[in-house]
Amino acid sequence: MRTVPVLTVLRVLTIALLGMLAGCATTHAPLAAEKQRLETVLQGTPAVLALQADNSLGVDIPLRSCFDRGRAAVKPELAKVLDRMAASQRNETTRLLVTAPTDPGDKALALAMRRAVTARDYLIERGLDPSRFSVSAVPRNPTVKIVIMASASP
Repeated sequence: MRTVPVLTVLRVLTIALLGMLAGCATTHAPLAAEKQRLETVLQGTPAVLALQADNSLGVDIPLRSCFDRGRAAVKPELAKVLDRMAASQRNETTRLLVTAPTDPGDKALALAMRRAVTARDYLIERGLDPSRFSVSAVPRNPTVKIVIMASASP
């Protein structure tokens, strides 16, 4: 039976660990680049972008810029954001989650869901593939949020 020197084992483990860490870094890199690109695309709009802890990219638009109270029709400021996002995401393979809130003080999620579906449909009408989307209603949130996630590996 042959024994392997401890230093050799440590070198192999170190190389393996560095390889795994490099893989983690490259997972986040595409959305970091996408964040920089979208910051330029969305300049002059009320959208705020932030990389999330789960390696997704959040695009927050203040509710007051998105919908009138009690309504689900897209306001011009939200339309400006959605038009630019649709143009920039058209040839991408990312997945998108659209979340929308109820009005402050409102507890019914039906309005929030109609708003999320309206924003999603707006993006689909501008050329984005419907299979890329999920929608969600949130009870208390001051923003409409579009979360951009890297597509799943085949």
